[in-house]
Amino acid sequence: MTIGITLEQYEERIKKRERELREEFASTSRNDKDRIALLEKQLAAAEALGRSPDHGLKKFKDVLAGAIRSLEQLGAKVRVEELDSARQALARGDITEAERLLQRELGQDKARAAEAAYQLGQLAECRIHYATAATYYGEAVKLQSENPQYLNAAGLMAYTFGRYGDAELLLEQSLAITKKALGPEHPEVAQSLNSLAGLYRVHGPYTKAEPLYQQALVILKKALGPEHPDVATALENYAELLSRLKRDKEAANLRAQAKAARARLGNRS
Repeated sequence: MTIGITLEQYEERIKKRERELREEFASTSRNDKDRIALLEKQLAAAEALGRSPDHGLKKFKDVLAGAIRSLEQLGAKVRVEELDSARQALARGDITEAERLLQRELGQDKARAAEAAYQLGQLAECRIHYATAATYYGEAVKLQSENPQYLNAAGLMAYTFGRYGDAELLLEQSLAITKKALGPEHPEVAQSLNSLAGLYRVHGPYTKAEPLYQQALVILKKALGPEHPDVATALENYAELLSRLKRDKEAANLRAQAKAARARLGNRS
């Protein structure tokens, strides 16, 4: 099913969310430091999406497509007309009906409830409602603690909230399970390595981040080719770490590689 939301519609949603966040920020007491910190992070995310709406729209469409697949897996558990209505609404970018159906699944068996919680977390995160997303991801992990996808999402959200110890534990668990299930050279292992490296790049220790980025790049180049967008992103992330380490020449070289890869990819598209 085609997701029909346009770039202009998506940009307007982001602008609206940014206005909401600014209003909430202005009305929040400066003594509420945790709330202020969260609002600042959400504002930064909204501003970043405003600068690169194409990337944000692609992720939003991917999340909506995931919600559609999840709803379809419910099969006989949902009336046909309800499912069709929710699918059509998602195709327009309207998540209201899908959220209602997914929330109804939270009280079902563990597997269905965990998947519903994860999808609800994804929908909340892509709308920059991080507290809601964190709650749903935590519920998904509680219900299925061996699912690496749920662990990774919960870990990244814990990182967003500054709970670095929790984030490290969740991301390490996700990496270990993914590596065991898919083998050490699978692209999803590289994504897990990148997630954990990103935590160390910001929070430290930097010495833990660099070998993870190096491993991820080896895997991605071998599996996807040196000009894949994921490789370019990994190069940029590694370059950011090297900049923090004051290894500016090496960082510039990696950024140049990433830029060249994106340029060649663009010329072929």
